[in-house]
Amino acid sequence: MIQRALRRPARARVRAVQADLHHLPFRDGAFDAVTGSLVFCSVAEPDRALGEVYRVLRPGGCLILLEHTRGRGSGAWLTDLLHPLWFAWNGVCHLNRETVQSIQQAGFRLQREESRILGIFRLIGGVK
Repeated sequence: MIQRALRRPARARVRAVQADLHHLPFRDGAFDAVTGSLVFCSVAEPDRALGEVYRVLRPGGCLILLEHTRGRGSGAWLTDLLHPLWFAWNGVCHLNRETVQSIQQAGFRLQREESRILGIFRLIGGVK
């Protein structure tokens, strides 16, 4: 995927890096923003990974994520019910993680949270 991404035209100089989210190879405060889509359901240690994201963001830096999470109301019941089967099938993706709470516990100030489909899909924005 990195090679495919690098073939696309870019307006800025781009350096692609493949790294473990639990051990990012960047200095403290190196980035203005971190974005991700459907990542933290599959990270082995999400709290540790979010700590690394927090570390590499500058003060006032933004975190923007599109994630599926444990739903709300009947969405919570549904994700909790389906999670054991889903995880047994794929072995990686957790349907019912409480990602918003993990983001806040990592030290981010929540600025935006939009929920869709019983609260299962969320656009989450936070600031360091």
